[in-house]
Amino acid sequence: MVLSSRVGQQIGAHDSDLILDVGCGVGTTSRLLSEQFGCRVVGMDVSSANAGDALRRSKGNDRVSFLAGDGHGIPASDKSFDGAVLECVLSTFQDKRAAARELARVLKERGRLGMSDVIVEGEIPEELRSPLVDAFCVGGALSSSEYRGLLEQTGFRFVGVEKRKQDTLDFLEQIRRQLFVARMLVGVHKLVLDSQDLDYVGRLLSLAKEAVKEDRLGYAVLIAVKDGQ
Repeated sequence: MVLSSRVGQQIGAHDSDLILDVGCGVGTTSRLLSEQFGCRVVGMDVSSANAGDALRRSKGNDRVSFLAGDGHGIPASDKSFDGAVLECVLSTFQDKRAAARELARVLKERGRLGMSDVIVEGEIPEELRSPLVDAFCVGGALSSSEYRGLLEQTGFRFVGVEKRKQDTLDFLEQIRRQLFVARMLVGVHKLVLDSQDLDYVGRLLSLAKEAVKEDRLGYAVLIAVKDGQ
């Protein structure tokens, strides 16, 4: 939620804006943006089940709407939106260039793009790119300079990147606490899990925390503007 608010602030969201929330999931960020900044938000998710769930959870909020759609082919007209937000989404696309071009297509001239995503600077242990940690968006993550190059080649002017080291460490700490609880439940036979799997997750957490402290891995907020030239 902290990163969602920061993205909204950085793109200057306000009550006259129509914002596209790509990969909206169950609509948490869409609702936050509409409530905090007063903008209208269209949330889009590749899963029709997620889009339907988001609509049900947003009952009574007439400033949000939801649809099923793929970021590689956004079901919207050219120059439809004042801004777009993506949270751990661009890193997951197989064809990031096609997705970035689609974002440029549906944004108005000078439309703002705000992303919170994982960045990888330099080398990280290969284990951190394994399918087991796909939920953390590490597998397809780029460096900040690679994100910049991608955006500048697809119709955007890169504004800047804000690394969120403490937010990343806080997130990892939340997972560590959940892992501790899981170990306790396994110990008293309230949860059936393989202790070796728990040990492996613990190792991944340690590797990730070390990489974050060394500034090789972490969440960041990236801002760009559709190039009006």
